[in-house]
Amino acid sequence: MRCWDRSADLAGLARTWPGRGVALSPLVRCRGGSVFKRLLPVLPVVDVEGEVAFYAALGFTAEITHSGSTSLRCGPVLFGVQKPRVAQYRVPPWDLAWQIEVSDVHAVHDLALRRGLTVLRGPEPHPGGFWTVQLRTPNGYLLTLEGPPPTRGRS
Repeated sequence: MRCWDRSADLAGLARTWPGRGVALSPLVRCRGGSVFKRLLPVLPVVDVEGEVAFYAALGFTAEITHSGSTSLRCGPVLFGVQKPRVAQYRVPPWDLAWQIEVSDVHAVHDLALRRGLTVLRGPEPHPGGFWTVQLRTPNGYLLTLEGPPPTRGRS
């Protein structure tokens, strides 16, 4: 998979990192020989075991558990959960949008219902042409699962 090359759209733009005096250029080229391989987010959670059980119900497996953190994997999707290192850290962070792409929104929705997970919305069409379902994790994250429109006969 290749990164979206926005260099033509952003030609000549530059920003300054506030307070640092460092010029940042959005002209990052990712085609060809990018050094970046994948994104591995780590979500802060108060209840690691509850969050691990939630994702296990969706088919994820715990790969590594160490010092209050656990990595979770389902196919190519890999991320971690860990207890915050600072006691006053807000869980979940108020501004985090947590989305995972799936191949079949309806199948994940059905699985979530069978496993007793909290389904907030969906499945429903999104104006962008894909379908979404939203779940609430034990630590309060709003998890949006998005995927292609359903095949014929299912909506």
